Amino acid sequence: MIRRLAVRVGLNCAVAGAALVASSLLATPALVQAPAVSAAPGTADTRAEREAARVSALLEDHDCWSDAAPVGSPEPHHAVVTRPDQRPRLVDASVGYAIWLEGRPGTLHGFCP
Repeated sequence: MIRRLAVRVGLNCAVAGAALVASSLLATPALVQAPAVSAAPGTADTRAEREAARVSALLEDHDCWSDAAPVGSPEPHHAVVTRPDQRPRLVDASVGYAIWLEGRPGTLHGFCP
């Protein structure tokens, strides 16, 4: 009797396992999608990332500073700013001063010689 019960339990477990595997294989592709492939490391894939990369490039290309001016640096003649609804760009320093000191709309990223 115990042997017969063990065989029935084993058979039921095997059938249930097979049904679970079959339903999982059939239902999962319709319910679960693979995650989107992300961009390669170092690439800008969102607008914010592209703008941050542009700001960094402008600051570096034009020897700008974004904190206290380096010792011995000349008076700034340019600034890197982002105006509302525009992309980051190099502009005259007066625009940077207007954003910084007068509260004009925009973001001042740094001053440049």
